[in-house]
Amino acid sequence: MLFIKKKTNKQLILNLGLALLLMVIGYLMPQLVQAASADHWLISDTTKRSQAEVSLSADGQLSYQVWHAGKLIVEPSQLGLATNLGDLSTGLTLNATSHENIKQKYTLIAGPKKKHSFTANQLNLTFSKGALYLDLTVRAMKTGIAFRYGVRSNTADYTQVGINNEYTTFNTPTNSHYWYMPYNVSHEAPEQTAANWQDIQAAHLQYPLLYQAQNGIYNLISEAALVPNYVGSELQLGQQSDQFQLNLSQEQTDAITAKLPMQTPWRFITSGSAKTITGTMMADDLGYKRKLKKTKWIKPGIAAWTWLNGDATNDLATYKRYIDLAAKMHWQYVILDEGWQPENTTSTTPKYQGYYSWTTALLKYAKQKKIGLIAWLDSNDLQDANYRQTLLAELARMGFKGIKPDFFDSQNQATMQLYDNLNQLAAQHKLVIDYHGTNQPTGEQRTYPNILSKEAVFGAEQYVYHSDLTTAQHNVMISFMRGALGPVDYTPLLSFNNFPTTHPFTITQMLALPVLYQSGLQTMADKPQIYLKQPIKTLYKGLPASWDDSKTLEASVGQYVTIARRKRTTWYVAGITDPKRQAKVKLTFLKAGNYQAEIFQDDATGTKVQRKTKQVTRKTQLKLPLKEHGGFVVKLVKSE
Repeated sequence: MLFIKKKTNKQLILNLGLALLLMVIGYLMPQLVQAASADHWLISDTTKRSQAEVSLSADGQLSYQVWHAGKLIVEPSQLGLATNLGDLSTGLTLNATSHENIKQKYTLIAGPKKKHSFTANQLNLTFSKGALYLDLTVRAMKTGIAFRYGVRSNTADYTQVGINNEYTTFNTPTNSHYWYMPYNVSHEAPEQTAANWQDIQAAHLQYPLLYQAQNGIYNLISEAALVPNYVGSELQLGQQSDQFQLNLSQEQTDAITAKLPMQTPWRFITSGSAKTITGTMMADDLGYKRKLKKTKWIKPGIAAWTWLNGDATNDLATYKRYIDLAAKMHWQYVILDEGWQPENTTSTTPKYQGYYSWTTALLKYAKQKKIGLIAWLDSNDLQDANYRQTLLAELARMGFKGIKPDFFDSQNQATMQLYDNLNQLAAQHKLVIDYHGTNQPTGEQRTYPNILSKEAVFGAEQYVYHSDLTTAQHNVMISFMRGALGPVDYTPLLSFNNFPTTHPFTITQMLALPVLYQSGLQTMADKPQIYLKQPIKTLYKGLPASWDDSKTLEASVGQYVTIARRKRTTWYVAGITDPKRQAKVKLTFLKAGNYQAEIFQDDATGTKVQRKTKQVTRKTQLKLPLKEHGGFVVKLVKSE
């Protein structure tokens, strides 16, 4: 009886289990069928923090979604391209899949870190439709997700393709908070903020877009690895709530024409904390590898500049004073801005031609003082390929060390090709470049390290034109948006001479900007007497323009930011704030031993800089009271 009872209990348990299993299958059957009607591919970075899923629906439509730290940051969003050879957004069929492990190390001649490395996992998907293959590459990195398209033909009949647009969207989580910049052809727009998508006050946006989802994750959207066979892009408010549609450059009035096979730039989302955003190097990581073999001639540096402070741009004596300033301050360059060449009076093109009688003497004086001269150029004068080649070769023969081309004001395909040719020509003639009137950095300084900086920022020249919009909060936001993409030629001033009635931030906030904003060509825009006064001379003399390492110590979006940067064994720490607060700077990044800290802070009025010194170690925490709209700089030198 005992044996039979045990057998009966076992049968009951089996029957009950079978019944429960049938109930679960019955409940899940609709979900299982739905899942079986689409293909899904999941990719995660090596730490499992960044994750993306690509899906192909039953009718051949591609979509993706993204998570960071297990939290959804991009809801299911569309993928695809519109081409003249077919619509590559629907009717797609899977052709091939593969995975790669990416490990790269690279050196930046001018950047926030000299040596950098990263790892990533990469998913390669190929879909077919008609005579075309659509390649989708998705890369998962510790701080974000990136993807790009490729187009190939499976027949010899097609050697090129016309790209009309992309179907790429970014569907952000509902009730996200946004920081954005309305699209501007010069990419010089101040940030605006919106508590939700419906409150965004611009239909077209320039990169980057920053948003914080309700789950607390910050996310920065931009593009990288722009190529001459493509165009830059922008974001447009989508057709549904919380959606952003990627649009190709509005300056491109017809389809992009590209030889097959071709690849688009990367579209990327950096995700994490506020510190993650300020410290990201994702644009550089996604940039193409260096194309220049010999680079010892490339010298990052500090430049003195006359244009913004009102001093002459066409006068020998004035430029000599600025060369003397650069020499005394151990800076490397002086920029000759618009007006250094005579205007062309015989024709409309080029606008500027020839040289003043004193130009040769100025170049000789600069050479004696070991200061390089950088020549401003109007990009409209560089459109003709033969003239462009002749001019850059001539400037190099004369002894100029760099160029500052301006007024591109476009991201169309012709402009992308012009950039690429200028990068190569300038390198050929050993000329560094500082781009103005240009688009945001997309990792090109990794590829062409002679690109020392780019403008694309609502910088100090706006003190003159829009003083009401050049605020302390704007200065803070640059580190979280434009500054997160690459070098920033903000052209900082160090006086209130350009503010007729107001002081929107303190003098020490202005003092901090050349350290806070990374730029391989740091343009100092004020008059010589400003920099030769103490204690400013003490800090700015020999100030680096390239860094071996950088760390974000404090960060709160729109509120404050503190960044430490190292050159050899010396550290510089710069912080700025919008509200009044106390900065707490832990020096744990220092090596063992004693350091002398030179601390530069505001006086009681916020119009003068005070300096004091203190002995510190890596165990020290500096507590620095900051005025509203204030800032500070600390220079840390290892004691003997």
